[in-house]
Amino acid sequence: MKSENFEVIGMGCVSCALKIENNLSKLNGISSVKVNFATKNLAVDYDDSKIFFETIENKIKDLGFLLKSEEDDFEIEYKKESNLKMYLIMFLSLILFTVSMSLMIFDKGQNYLKDSIVLQFVLSSLIIILGKKYYINGFKNLFCFSPNMDSLIAVGTSSAYLYSLYASYMIIFQNITLNIYFESVGVIIALVTFGKYIEGVSKDKTREAIKNLVMIVPKKAKLIKDDKEFEIKASKLKCGDIVIIREGEQIPIDGEVIKGESYVDESNLTGESIPVFKVKDSKVYGATINKNGILYVKATKDSNDTVISKMVEFVKEAMNSKPKIARIADKVSLYFVPFVIVVAFMSSFIWYLSGKDLEFCLTIFVSVLVIACPCALGLATPVAVMVAMGKGAKNGILIKSGEVIENIHDIKTIVFDKTGTLTKGELYVSDIFVNDFDENEILRLTASSEFGTNHPIGMAIVKKGKELSLDLIKPSDFKAFAGLGVRSKINDYELLVGNIKFMRKNDIDFEIFDRKIDDLTEEGKSLVLVAINKEIKGLIAICDKVKDEANEVIEALKQSDIDSVMITGDNKKSAEKIASEIGIRQIYSEVLPEEKALIIEQIKQEEKGLLSFVGDGVNDALALVKSDIGIAIGNGSDVAIHSSDIVLLKNNLKDVLNSIKLSKETIKTIKENLFFAFFYNVLLIPIACGVLYNVNGILLNPMIAAFAMSLSSISILLNTLRLNKIRFD
Repeated sequence: MKSENFEVIGMGCVSCALKIENNLSKLNGISSVKVNFATKNLAVDYDDSKIFFETIENKIKDLGFLLKSEEDDFEIEYKKESNLKMYLIMFLSLILFTVSMSLMIFDKGQNYLKDSIVLQFVLSSLIIILGKKYYINGFKNLFCFSPNMDSLIAVGTSSAYLYSLYASYMIIFQNITLNIYFESVGVIIALVTFGKYIEGVSKDKTREAIKNLVMIVPKKAKLIKDDKEFEIKASKLKCGDIVIIREGEQIPIDGEVIKGESYVDESNLTGESIPVFKVKDSKVYGATINKNGILYVKATKDSNDTVISKMVEFVKEAMNSKPKIARIADKVSLYFVPFVIVVAFMSSFIWYLSGKDLEFCLTIFVSVLVIACPCALGLATPVAVMVAMGKGAKNGILIKSGEVIENIHDIKTIVFDKTGTLTKGELYVSDIFVNDFDENEILRLTASSEFGTNHPIGMAIVKKGKELSLDLIKPSDFKAFAGLGVRSKINDYELLVGNIKFMRKNDIDFEIFDRKIDDLTEEGKSLVLVAINKEIKGLIAICDKVKDEANEVIEALKQSDIDSVMITGDNKKSAEKIASEIGIRQIYSEVLPEEKALIIEQIKQEEKGLLSFVGDGVNDALALVKSDIGIAIGNGSDVAIHSSDIVLLKNNLKDVLNSIKLSKETIKTIKENLFFAFFYNVLLIPIACGVLYNVNGILLNPMIAAFAMSLSSISILLNTLRLNKIRFD
């Protein structure tokens, strides 16, 4: 299977996007097609053993559109050509409108009338030629029984143009006075074209977030090889490469500092403006900026696997996805155009039966077709999702799909992992107790047993050993037991290092430490017991601190009627201590990694509404998947990030609240957009049909209808851009 992303040039409305989706999905070998009208993006998954890409490309061309890959640059020329046509259409329509108005205001005789009619015919014909894409695409789609916005414009203006030709003949050759509508044809095309231009400018603004993300992806890197410096493309960097980053330069890759000290600006990734101090062994990330000093960094990932590359990938995927509310709007749009054509024919026919002349009926027909273009309906949802994704990414909140952003605000229960999520995860050794053994030797042996572990408690013990410059050695016969501890052999010592459960499972008597265990547990500390050759020899206490914002976040969730639950592998007393400190009542303690997912399933059955799990470790991956919405917090493990629906890069719990706020504001904006789109059509289509004519003589002019149609799309885009004004805590 291959996955490709392309930009589609030439889509006029959401019906065009649906037409591409429907036609491509019928081709043998294509498993998935997603077309986003707002982003102009086509995402297609296909089996290249069954279908050639050229077949897909030719199908797109047959449908009347062009494809642009990321490497192509013809869109610039396409835009220049489109803008030139727009300026010419606007200029010619202004002349056409002036000539038409002069006829209405001044009576200059029969000869001037005939000359002006010829001039209007020429000008309107030139405008039609310049706007031929509306007619080519419109009639093509109409004849294929999949009419779109272009079909409405093409049918409406063609009807007015053909009637004007008939009226011109009657005026010039039969001396029969009739109204002509050449100026309506020209002005309608001009207004629609100008509206499309403004719409495009507004949509470009909504795409700024993804463009900015792509722009900050590092382009160059200075590779150190054989003590020599080479400038290469950052995209060529591989895991293990060493790069040098000088003051003011961009860090090109995710890695670890192996030499040097400096402050690094990570605002590109996290939105946090305060630089972070980096020393040897500190993690750094691509697209961040070295503020001062020189850093030597060893790449820990390939260039296509960095945090910034994942951000771009996630945001692109999310922008292409469609929430349920968007799919409903798409279905409505699909049937809306045929409905409008039927309404236009029926209303004009009814007026004809009531005794109105052909000219009156034509005005009704054209007005209904022009005013009912479903652009506003098609833009209502995708642009809101797009702006929300960009707003989130700019502030370190990566949301992986439109469906996720639609669901976040419906969360009723949030389950938090403790270590590194509710707590800072900066564990340290607070106490060491020994039984007939040297304290430093106990620490040395324990740190050696945990050397190379990725468990936070083990890492804290190793860190303490390094701080005391103890001689750590690699153990033999090492085996880890998830959620319990480790077994290893160091010289003549057989070590068991782990929790109380682990000691009991191995029949180790630790009664000598019972009182200490009770006291330390009351203080909320995590405990590590050390047995050497089957005898208990040490007790190490580990501390962690609750995050500063934890209390505020839990209280805010409570005010929003969202239940908070804590889940941890720590003992019950330690868990209760932390939970009481931050205001969480429901606790699951002494939970093994594989049990987390089972507990998530259990809570989902008990609770009403959606459940979210917030975690940061490898052990959280299954729980993240099992929850309705998985949230990976901080620069957690790759497994956790890939298993989650939302990634919070700042490692700040407040972003859980900000995610919910962003979801609420986005759904509110989508509903407003859909309301305006539906309300606009419900209100103005009847007026275009002439329902007010018999009441107060109001009849909608086709030119006013075209202006209103363009204005509706622009107003929805402007309403959506207000999402950029959301303020996060």
